[in-house]
Amino acid sequence: MGTSLSAELLSKENIDKIEKNCLKWFSDENEGLECFNYILDALKEDDCRRLKAFTDKSSPGTFMNTVSCNLIIDFRRKKYGRRRFPEVISRMGEWARAVYRYVCWQKLSYDDAFHLVKTEPEPLYTGTYDDYWNDIESIAKVKCREHPEFVSMEHYHDPQEGTGSVRDLNPLDQMIEQLGFEQRTKALAVLKKTFLSLNEEDRFIVDKLYGSDIKPGQVARMLGMDTRQLSRRRRKILLTYKEALLKQGIRNL
Repeated sequence: MGTSLSAELLSKENIDKIEKNCLKWFSDENEGLECFNYILDALKEDDCRRLKAFTDKSSPGTFMNTVSCNLIIDFRRKKYGRRRFPEVISRMGEWARAVYRYVCWQKLSYDDAFHLVKTEPEPLYTGTYDDYWNDIESIAKVKCREHPEFVSMEHYHDPQEGTGSVRDLNPLDQMIEQLGFEQRTKALAVLKKTFLSLNEEDRFIVDKLYGSDIKPGQVARMLGMDTRQLSRRRRKILLTYKEALLKQGIRNL
């Protein structure tokens, strides 16, 4: 393989795409970087044997993307063993397999999975947030050996009627607590701006759930909805906050 072709295949753009793919596949950044290094080493093996398989039937970018995706799968199998999607998940389509992978295998939240399947280079899921929660009820019934809590969607982030203060369960505070001082200051400004951008009813929900000791059931009754509806509404609001933070480069959530 000529030096010029090798340089084209290993261009900064292609290398950056490989790193991005690794970080997308693995929720843990260190694991993503471990995968990235595994791929770079694999590409250099046997005098760049894999790169020599390139032909002009595809573009260098497409070829490298295919090779890197195969190596990501190879890395995952060596690290975790071969995994297969349950038949019921496979029948639901690619979006369901992605959600199952994110939540069961990578232990992300359902909200994070929703964000990912909606923002892939080619979005895998085109429905609304409410559609998503209806559709994943079937997924949540499937047992996951690696992540037993995966099946507990019925109570996933549901408002609790316990006796403790809702401040003890405040996910907005939890977002801030995970950040360093500089990011925390920036994040507080983003949260404030996001709150002001919400409609009146959503601001009411945030204020009562996270700024008072009023129980979720009482908030739901004030708004004429049941607790399940309130739970979905709350998840939607939290996703809005997360997306606002992500847009500002605050990713340690």
